[in-house]
Amino acid sequence: IGQVRGRGVYIGVEIDKTLPDPGAVAQKIKRHMLSRGVVMECGGRNGAVLRLLPPLTITSEICATFLTAFRDSVKSTEK
Repeated sequence: IGQVRGRGVYIGVEIDKTLPDPGAVAQKIKRHMLSRGVVMECGGRNGAVLRLLPPLTITSEICATFLTAFRDSVKSTEK
């Protein structure tokens, strides 16, 4: 993970630019998240920023579920 930036609930998680193909890493994380039922978008330069757009009514339980899925997705791409 490079930078995390945003305002409110609109957050961008940038994949580290020093990786050989950060856009491909972002796509792998996106696909893994989709398999866990979480929809994310990729954007930014080279498609290396994962965009989080949860509803304003998001609950702490959903946040916890998301964080677990995101951690697992990032770990799965490290292998």
